[in-house]
Amino acid sequence: MEFPSALDDLMMAQQPILKKSKEIFGYELLFREKSTESANVIDGETATSQVLVNLCIGITEIGAQLNKPFFINMTTDLMLSDAFFPATPSSVYIEILEDQTLTPDFLNALKKWQAAGYKFALDDYQFGADYQALLPWISIVKVDVLATPPSQFTKEIADLKSRGITLLAEKIEDAEMFEQCEKLGFELFQGYFLQRPEIIKGKKISSATQNAITLLKALQNKDISIENITELVTKAPRLSYQLLRILNSPICGIPRKVTSIKEAVVYLGLNQLKKVGFCSSL
Repeated sequence: MEFPSALDDLMMAQQPILKKSKEIFGYELLFREKSTESANVIDGETATSQVLVNLCIGITEIGAQLNKPFFINMTTDLMLSDAFFPATPSSVYIEILEDQTLTPDFLNALKKWQAAGYKFALDDYQFGADYQALLPWISIVKVDVLATPPSQFTKEIADLKSRGITLLAEKIEDAEMFEQCEKLGFELFQGYFLQRPEIIKGKKISSATQNAITLLKALQNKDISIENITELVTKAPRLSYQLLRILNSPICGIPRKVTSIKEAVVYLGLNQLKKVGFCSSL
């Protein structure tokens, strides 16, 4: 199923995360829309959803990178929801901002995601005591070395390493800072000195169709059947195309090819399809 006339150019960016050897460890995915230099993010949830969808259906130039993990920012709402997340645990690190409000619901969500196999990176960490409660779930701590000079936190860095947490120095601007962070025990590095974000061009599909709106309304009917949903999705060709592309993406990790809309609907289940936030982001 192809819809070339429905496709528009898109942009997002990726910035490599390197090991001490300068070998690539993974890539942080960065939202881009009109500006190639900055994210221009107004709605974090929409930006994250768009990055995920772009990764699954739109990107044609990153095949060689699929054996490296992607780092993706997650908002509180997406963490707390049970919407379909189109990426296998082995393919991503979920980034959590240090200013995340640590409610019981959020900590329970962390436990659920970790139990499903997902790993977490704590972004913009400033060695604050208030966020010690997050550390048991964190695999990687990212430190903005421009905002938080690492030489002032040698004891705290040693403590994190003793917990088995990997330290990532971000915003490395010169060789001197790279060498300093390496000596302090950082194992991963990111910044303009090493490599600037690179724009990735691909294709996406606009979702503003009446058929998609009709589908979302129908999904609110608790008595709707798989057959009814399959028929409605089939009538929305752009949505059908995207759904199959997402489920068959290597990032999604489904062991066999999904070839029909009914098969896709059955795989996701009605509860997942009812998550309007994810569906509308398609």
